[in-house]
Order: sequence, then C-alpha cells, then structure tokens
Amino acid sequence: MITSVSTVLTVSVWLVVVMTLYVLLYRKHIFSFYDPLLFFLLTNTLTTILMFMQVSQVSHLVYFVFCQLALWLGITSYRYRLEREEIIQFSSFNIKLLQSITYTLFVIYLLANLYAASRVGFPLLTDDPTASKTAVYVGGLGIVRRINWGASIFLSCACFVMLFISRRKAPFVLILLCQVAFTILSGSKGGLLAFVFMLAYIIKRPGFQVRMNLSTLRKYKKYLAYFFVSGVSVALLVLYIERGNVGGALMGLYNRLLLSGDVILYYYQPHIHRQISEAFSPIDYLLHEFNSILGLFRLSEYQNPLGYEMLVLHLKRTGEAIPLIPIGPNTQFFAKGQIFFGLGGILYSLVVGLLIGFLRKDFFVTKKFSLVRFTFAYALVVMAFTYAIESNLFVSQVFDLLIFVVPVLVLCYGALKMSEVAQTLHEEENSYLGH
Repeated sequence: MITSVSTVLTVSVWLVVVMTLYVLLYRKHIFSFYDPLLFFLLTNTLTTILMFMQVSQVSHLVYFVFCQLALWLGITSYRYRLEREEIIQFSSFNIKLLQSITYTLFVIYLLANLYAASRVGFPLLTDDPTASKTAVYVGGLGIVRRINWGASIFLSCACFVMLFISRRKAPFVLILLCQVAFTILSGSKGGLLAFVFMLAYIIKRPGFQVRMNLSTLRKYKKYLAYFFVSGVSVALLVLYIERGNVGGALMGLYNRLLLSGDVILYYYQPHIHRQISEAFSPIDYLLHEFNSILGLFRLSEYQNPLGYEMLVLHLKRTGEAIPLIPIGPNTQFFAKGQIFFGLGGILYSLVVGLLIGFLRKDFFVTKKFSLVRFTFAYALVVMAFTYAIESNLFVSQVFDLLIFVVPVLVLCYGALKMSEVAQTLHEEENSYLGH
C-alpha cells in the first residue's frame, strides 16, 4: 500500500517511464485514448512496477520480462488497418432478429436484478460496497451474477449496434441507461469502463463509422468522455463511502490501480510459491480453467480460485481470519502460466496474446457476417483482456453469455421464421381468393 508522498512521486516517475515503453511497443495497435488496450497497458505498467518493487529474485524477474514480450508478440502478430469503408448493410430479418433478442434479454436482465435487489438490496447503499458486491450473489442468486457477467455484456453490445442501424433509438438508450444504473448500484468501481470500451470499439469499427456524419461522430466522442468521467467518479464515490474522506478515496484509487498486479504480493512469497507450484501441473490446467462449467453440471467439484488459495496460505502464516467468501488477487497470465507450466508459462503468455489479438482482428476486419454473429464478436472483444487478467473469469463469462443468449436466439429465430411463414401463407390465401 502507498502511504507516503515520496513513494507516490517515485511510482509516478516509473509509471511515466514504463508506460511510455509499453505504448511505444504497442503503438500501432492502439486506436484511441479509450482503447481497452491502452487501459490494459496502464494496469500492466503498474503490475510491472510492483513486480520490480516487491520481487528480488532475478530468475522471477527475467521470467516476467519474457512473459511480457511473449504477450506483446502474440497481440501484435495480427496486422490490420482501420480504414473507412462502405457502409455495412444488414437484411431486415437480421435487424428484427437482433432487436427481438435485445428486448428478450433485457426482460431477463431486469427481472433478475430487481429480484436480487428485493432480496439483498444494492451494494452501493451499504457501508462497504466492495465486500457487499461479492457477498450479494449467495443463497441461490448466483444465476443473477451469471446474467450480469455474460448476457448483460451481449445486451449492451446489441444496444450499441442497434443505435447505429435502427431508426428507433430511444428503447436502446433507455436499456443502456438502465444497465448503467444497475452497474453503479452494484458497487463496482470499474463497471462503467465497459461501456466506454464498447462505445470506443463500435465508433472505430470500419463500416459503422461511415454511418455517422462529422457532428454525430463528435457527439459520440463526447459520450465517451462522459462515460469515462462518470466511471472515475463512481470509483471515487465507492471509495469515499468506504474510507469516509476525499483524501482517502483518492489515495485508495491510486493504490487500487497499483495493486492491479496484487497477485505478486502473494504468489512470490517463497512458501506460497513453493506450495502452489507443487500443487498443480499441466494435467490440472484444463480441469481448473473450465471448473466453473464442470461444477455447474456436477461433473466436478467446485474449486476455489487460485488467488483465494494464495490468500489462505498467506493468512495462515500471519494468523489472520480466513474469509469464507472466496476472494483474492487475480491470477494474471504470467503467474498462471508459471503455476501450471513452469517456464512453459512464456509460451502460455504467447497463446494468451494470440487469442486477444485474434479477437480484436476478427471484430475489426471480418466483412461477411450476420448481425448476430457480429454482436457475438463485439461482446468477445470487449471481454478479451479479461483473459490476460483472470482467464477463469473470461471462460466463465463466455459460457454465461452462450448459455443465456443462444436459447434466446433460437427462440427468437423460430418465432420470426414462423411469423414469416404465416405471413406468406396469408398473402397466398388472399391472392387465391382474389382470383
């Protein structure tokens, strides 16, 4: 934790130096100030600083640097240019289908969150929003978390798409405002950043940008700034509620950013590093990565997150109380790779970078697709950097997206096709009677 002004100044200087280095490495793949890649580089910069502040063993530092280079190589190996192109056209059926999916998902999302609020209230209105947002999804409310982690992201992306291609924009604006309200009330300090990233992606997507004249483009860029300022303000509000004063909230935000790589504080303690490394092998990787899915279908016992296991080992050593709720640091790509694969974690980091790079290229470059397929790609690219931060969460989010969206897609597709058939039969009947 940063508590002195001198430490803040030292970290700030290194922040500028390391961030500049990362930006130079990734500069050709950063499309705007609001690019999620730039935000990831900020947190990765602070993780790097924390690594060199806390870890003295040279072998760990060398391994960390090679993982960063492997991630960079993976992300930047996909080369593409974001150029304006002809407007993308979608069939009326595609538009109706996405519109139907959006409305159906919103009903599910709204009912689920209102039910959760009626049971446990809103975390933001408690004395400790951070702890409450974790504890709220118990007692059968885990399904609400799955909706908010997966289907909600697809719903938001669908609304942004519909804002660009639909003449009736008001319903989608209202849905987004509703999601923003629930996100704020959830007590999440960074929840609104997702909306910033969604809008930034769709504005920059070739084929969609052409739909906007200059004044509209400027208006959407203003919305980006509003979302960003609102996101920072909400983070400060949550910290103010927890700390009780403005100074504490500002210092808390600074510490929160620095501790983006808090796994370093736990994993590289010698006794934790030894015990965690001995407990897992490459054979355990897939079972651990897909544990949330296997556990849901009772094909495996639920496992605690690696971050929680590290926290438990630390608290046992210090003699402090162990939390019942599985919380702890995110197991970032370099740590997870080393836990399961040893030095092979460098190759694992490359694979993580390749996946992120592929999802970004797929969203920006692919030209022939259906509107629903595009929205899936849109949702995946919004979640992409989660894979580097906590791959289990990314896998769980993708699964939660599919398990709710696919049935709704099938239902809406079937209903629209039946409607088309009924309309065709009705027209043929009228034509026959007319003769």
